[in-house]
Amino acid sequence: MALGEIGLGLLTVWPMALGVVLAVLWWPGLVTALRTAPWRWLGAAWIVVAVIYLDAALDSPLNLSTLYYRGQDRVAMPLAMLSAVLVVPGLQVWSGVLVRWGLVERGRRTARAVVVALVAAGVLASLSSLPSRSENAAKNLAAEYPGRGRFLQAGERALFEQHVPQMDSEGTVLASPFSGAAHLYALFGQDVRLTVGGMTYTGLDRDLIYATEDAATNPRSCQLLEKNGVRYIYQERRPYNLHKTSDSVNFAGPGLGIVLFETEHSRMIQIECDPGDGSYDPA
Repeated sequence: MALGEIGLGLLTVWPMALGVVLAVLWWPGLVTALRTAPWRWLGAAWIVVAVIYLDAALDSPLNLSTLYYRGQDRVAMPLAMLSAVLVVPGLQVWSGVLVRWGLVERGRRTARAVVVALVAAGVLASLSSLPSRSENAAKNLAAEYPGRGRFLQAGERALFEQHVPQMDSEGTVLASPFSGAAHLYALFGQDVRLTVGGMTYTGLDRDLIYATEDAATNPRSCQLLEKNGVRYIYQERRPYNLHKTSDSVNFAGPGLGIVLFETEHSRMIQIECDPGDGSYDPA
């Protein structure tokens, strides 16, 4: 175990850059884990998570990844963690191979030096991947990049800067947390009902979302929105992420109120509906 501890300790110093060469180290570890009773659970866990990851990455119709999370980036995290642990038996396998080949002498001190040398070689080899990784990071941070969706589009943000300062800051915006509206609080202090993708919805959250579908014609739905301070609805024509409950806010037509602004893929509506209490003045 001392050899594995040395290897894993050094590997954790370079968690990102080692992605290119880690496979050479954890594949032997996976085979060893599957063949060794005390480690078999680790190999089985890796296979299960790998299947779920591929399901998410390929958008498989089987939807196996819904057992964990549909986003492949989320599933990649436990897969990477399991792979890192498999590096421990993987390094032990490589150490044994070098001894059998006669490249090093058998001995605890020598084997430990071999493990350190293998890890150092992996670190040095992985440094060559830094330029490409930096380029990919720049693409992820770019305001616009063809083929890569964004929570907040460049044109969307420009309209936010133009119109949001004139909106009632205390009026709540109801929108999918996977839309650009989720950024309104951080950018302008605008009150937003659902701010984080993946949050757990309360019963009231769901009622408010569904109320937007018929609030233009149903006084009870309109009253529910008004009572809870919901004054704006933000809709997307091309959702960044499909979510059955959140997407209900996209079904209401512009008859729900006044369209304050819109882009080619989204629009902000200021709610103007009749709550049925005599307070509504269509003029």
